[in-house]
Amino acid sequence: MPNEAAHLSIELLQQNRLGAAIGLVNALFPDEGEKPSESLRAIFEPHLHPLDWAHGICDRICWVASPVGSDDESEIVGVVGLYRVVSDPDALYLGWFGVRGAARGHGVGGRLLTHAITEAKRAGATYLRLDTTDEPFMAAANRLYEKHGLVVFRRDERSSESTWPTVWRELLLAG
Repeated sequence: MPNEAAHLSIELLQQNRLGAAIGLVNALFPDEGEKPSESLRAIFEPHLHPLDWAHGICDRICWVASPVGSDDESEIVGVVGLYRVVSDPDALYLGWFGVRGAARGHGVGGRLLTHAITEAKRAGATYLRLDTTDEPFMAAANRLYEKHGLVVFRRDERSSESTWPTVWRELLLAG
């Protein structure tokens, strides 16, 4: 399994793989309720997701990682998305980034994050931003973010809307 990242295919999420992607994000983010699956559905049905517009979220895009040559076309081991927030036009935000448990520690997350950074640059964004937490269960993810240059630029204490304090990270893409 050490070469798992080298044997990955990263492809734009297509509607025929939406169910498999939703299954993965729901497993990765069980405390988020319907939010992950609704966010992925909004890629294909933006007009049916008014909460996105209420929060100023638009231009969602998502990629999925699968083993090259897998017999099961629906097998997805990782997911990463980008979206824009209308009030922050210079940035793209990383969303629903995660790797299936069995694939962690084999470079899959690094490949997906590198892919997202490349795509954000290609889209002309000045910043890549994300919100996370510095709770212990996110230690490995935060090390990966730091390794790829995403630095903390703001911290928010726990609020009625969040279970944990929020840490905001960003990467300057263009100077």
